[in-house]
Amino acid sequence: MSNVKIFGVPRSGSTVIFNIINYLFDGALKPQVHYYFGDKKALLKTVVTYRDFRDSCVSQWRAFYGGFDEEKNKKDISFSMLEKHVLDQLKTIEALNQFKRDYDQDDRQILFLRYENFFNNQAGDLNFDYLFQELEKFFNIEINAEQRAYIRREYCFINQKKKTKIFKNFHEYDEHTHLHGHHLYKGKTGSWKEMVPEQYHMVVNETLKESLLQWGYKV
Repeated sequence: MSNVKIFGVPRSGSTVIFNIINYLFDGALKPQVHYYFGDKKALLKTVVTYRDFRDSCVSQWRAFYGGFDEEKNKKDISFSMLEKHVLDQLKTIEALNQFKRDYDQDDRQILFLRYENFFNNQAGDLNFDYLFQELEKFFNIEINAEQRAYIRREYCFINQKKKTKIFKNFHEYDEHTHLHGHHLYKGKTGSWKEMVPEQYHMVVNETLKESLLQWGYKV
């Protein structure tokens, strides 16, 4: 599996994607990274996860600085922290764009997984059927019934969140799964609006507008 790597826009579901693929390939996969590593000459099979950039950057603040994973403990992000994370997000988007430019949508070498396609907002859980379909096609493998049952049970949102509860904060994590404390909140699309005061919504939208539209998100 040295020829398979995962890039994730931070807080775009790359951890669970890493764990699912790692399980399918017997624990031989290296953890996901958040920087550009593209090299088609090395014949890398690359999986890229991305998410509505507004959700991504606010989720990053929530987990690392906000320090909560339950609605009852919810806090609002300050403008200074919002500005910091939006600007950091723009840097990560540049890495995402680099993959798109360099791989030229070569679906034999790269698989783009859009968070909103593999997380079911209504169910509050992963869209496993979609993931099975995409991974089987990309890796040219068959995910059997036993594997599917294990993945559904082990990597469902509720079970993954339970595993994070043994850690006090995001600095503590499991070295095998790379699940951190406060890793998961609700997982739902649009949750950034819950933590960003309404008067700052326009600033976020305008700053990220070009990137959002480029990757198919509404502003």
